[in-house]
Amino acid sequence: MGGDAKAKDFVVALYKNVPVLDTGARGSTITFAQRNLGDVLIAWENEAYLLEKEFSAKFDVVYPSLSILAFSASNCASSTKTDNSPASEKSVCAAQKVAE
Repeated sequence: MGGDAKAKDFVVALYKNVPVLDTGARGSTITFAQRNLGDVLIAWENEAYLLEKEFSAKFDVVYPSLSILAFSASNCASSTKTDNSPASEKSVCAAQKVAE
Protein backbone atom coordinates (compact mmCIF):
# COMPACT_ATOMS: atom_id res chain seq x y z
CA MET A 1 0.00 0.00 0.00
CA GLY A 2 2.51 2.61 1.00
CA GLY A 3 4.91 2.79 3.87
CA ASP A 4 7.06 5.41 5.49
CA ALA A 5 9.03 6.29 2.36
CA LYS A 6 5.90 6.81 0.27
CA ALA A 7 4.31 8.93 3.02
CA LYS A 8 7.47 11.06 3.25
CA ASP A 9 7.55 11.53 -0.53
CA PHE A 10 3.91 12.67 -0.46
CA VAL A 11 4.55 15.23 2.30
CA VAL A 12 7.67 16.55 0.55
CA ALA A 13 5.73 16.96 -2.72
CA LEU A 14 2.87 18.66 -0.86
CA TYR A 15 5.19 21.15 0.87
CA LYS A 16 6.80 22.07 -2.47
CA ASN A 17 3.42 23.55 -3.47
CA VAL A 18 3.04 25.71 -0.35
CA PRO A 19 3.39 29.41 -1.23
CA VAL A 20 3.65 30.54 2.43
CA LEU A 21 4.44 28.35 5.41
CA ASP A 22 2.90 30.13 8.38
CA THR A 23 3.76 29.23 11.96
CA GLY A 24 0.31 27.87 12.81
CA ALA A 25 -3.16 27.01 11.57
CA ARG A 26 -4.65 30.43 12.41
CA GLY A 27 -1.93 32.21 10.42
CA SER A 28 -2.44 29.83 7.51
CA THR A 29 -6.19 30.45 7.58
CA ILE A 30 -5.65 34.22 7.52
CA THR A 31 -3.11 33.95 4.70
CA PHE A 32 -5.50 31.82 2.67
CA ALA A 33 -8.76 33.65 3.38
CA GLN A 34 -7.74 37.28 3.69
CA ARG A 35 -4.59 37.47 1.58
CA ASN A 36 -5.95 35.04 -1.06
CA LEU A 37 -2.73 33.03 -1.21
CA GLY A 38 -3.02 29.38 -2.17
CA ASP A 39 -5.65 27.18 -3.79
CA VAL A 40 -6.40 24.89 -0.85
CA LEU A 41 -6.17 25.26 2.93
CA ILE A 42 -5.33 22.14 4.90
CA ALA A 43 -5.88 22.88 8.58
CA TRP A 44 -7.45 21.66 11.80
CA GLU A 45 -11.20 21.16 11.84
CA ASN A 46 -11.78 24.15 14.14
CA GLU A 47 -10.18 26.38 11.49
CA ALA A 48 -12.75 25.10 8.99
CA TYR A 49 -15.55 26.04 11.39
CA LEU A 50 -14.10 29.53 11.77
CA LEU A 51 -13.61 29.84 8.01
CA GLU A 52 -17.26 28.92 7.40
CA LYS A 53 -18.41 31.36 10.08
CA GLU A 54 -16.34 34.31 8.86
CA PHE A 55 -16.26 33.70 5.07
CA SER A 56 -19.08 31.23 4.34
CA ALA A 57 -19.99 32.62 0.92
CA LYS A 58 -16.39 32.67 -0.26
CA PHE A 59 -15.21 29.09 0.40
CA ASP A 60 -16.38 25.49 0.22
CA VAL A 61 -15.33 23.46 3.24
CA VAL A 62 -14.74 19.74 2.69
CA TYR A 63 -14.73 17.49 5.74
CA PRO A 64 -12.80 14.22 5.37
CA SER A 65 -14.48 10.93 6.21
CA LEU A 66 -11.66 10.22 8.68
CA SER A 67 -10.05 12.57 11.17
CA ILE A 68 -6.91 12.52 13.29
CA LEU A 69 -7.25 12.82 17.05
CA ALA A 70 -4.44 15.22 17.91
CA PHE A 71 -3.41 16.45 21.32
CA SER A 72 -0.32 17.50 23.17
CA ALA A 73 0.84 14.92 25.67
CA SER A 74 2.67 17.56 27.69
CA ASN A 75 -0.47 19.72 28.05
CA CYS A 76 -2.66 16.79 28.98
CA ALA A 77 -0.13 15.09 31.22
CA SER A 78 0.42 18.11 33.43
CA SER A 79 -2.77 17.31 35.31
CA THR A 80 -2.68 13.53 34.96
CA LYS A 81 0.94 12.68 35.74
CA THR A 82 1.32 9.56 37.88
CA ASP A 83 5.11 9.61 38.18
CA ASN A 84 8.03 11.49 36.66
CA SER A 85 8.59 9.34 33.59
CA PRO A 86 7.66 10.84 30.20
CA ALA A 87 6.44 7.45 28.92
CA SER A 88 3.97 7.19 31.78
CA GLU A 89 2.70 10.72 31.11
CA LYS A 90 2.04 9.98 27.45
CA SER A 91 0.25 6.71 28.11
CA VAL A 92 -1.98 8.24 30.79
CA CYS A 93 -2.83 11.14 28.51
CA ALA A 94 -3.58 8.91 25.53
CA ALA A 95 -5.81 6.69 27.67
CA GLN A 96 -7.73 9.71 28.91
CA LYS A 97 -8.21 11.19 25.46
CA VAL A 98 -9.55 7.94 24.00
CA ALA A 99 -11.93 7.49 26.91
CA GLU A 100 -13.44 11.00 26.64
